[in-house]
Amino acid sequence: DWGLTGELRLADGRISYDPQEVQIRQISVRLPVEYPLPAQPPDGEVSVGQMLWQSKPLGGLSGKLGMRPAGFWADLRHASKLFPGLNVQIRSEIGGGGATLAVTVPGYTPAAAIELGRIAPAAEGFNFQGRIAAEAELKTQDGAIRSNGRVRIDQGVLRQSSRQLVLEGIVCDLHLEDLIALRSAPRQQLQVAELTLGKLAIKAVSIDFQLESNATLFIEKAGLQWCKGMLQTQAFRLTPGRDEAEVTVYCDRLNLAMLLDQLGVAQG
Repeated sequence: DWGLTGELRLADGRISYDPQEVQIRQISVRLPVEYPLPAQPPDGEVSVGQMLWQSKPLGGLSGKLGMRPAGFWADLRHASKLFPGLNVQIRSEIGGGGATLAVTVPGYTPAAAIELGRIAPAAEGFNFQGRIAAEAELKTQDGAIRSNGRVRIDQGVLRQSSRQLVLEGIVCDLHLEDLIALRSAPRQQLQVAELTLGKLAIKAVSIDFQLESNATLFIEKAGLQWCKGMLQTQAFRLTPGRDEAEVTVYCDRLNLAMLLDQLGVAQG
């Protein structure tokens, strides 16, 4: 009979992934090791001082990790610098020929509007406020990867000052069936209480949609209230690389004087 007691340490570790411009720096790990493995192995510690994505500082990671008979586990917390006040909980397990990763964002309401251009250059000038919650899970087994996620938004407000665009009362509960392909389940719903664009004033926007593979957005149906009447559409797709979409819009009982005035065609 013999036993082993020790400790594994890593200091100033670094990871880089050039295709996505990801840099992880100042990795520190302390992992107690015992053999035979006790019923309750002691916890270790892990920390990441700096994470960068496209030169944007994301913040760091800290938490615990340990050994199990079948592998390893880690329980981490990420405090975001990109979104002050946002905390992300991360739980992972490796062993038995597979791995799992679970990420949870508890309900988060930013203290100030989020500048979306900091995340995606195409969203330059857009600011978002509201309550956000999210969760995601990824599993690997025998080389196969399965993933799913959910993002919930309520009390959302989106503004773009140069276009005089304001969306208020945004509500969306998005279920993703595949995080890698960004494919959602059918009939996801987006609701907007009020939308203004210059002189245009729209209410009760409701859109049923699905995110398809290859970043195609399938609008199953859409409806809104405008000029004391209703607008509705049939199904159509928005495809990357195409600037045009073919869609039939049904208009019912629109007030013509209000319509002309809001479009700036004439004074009604």
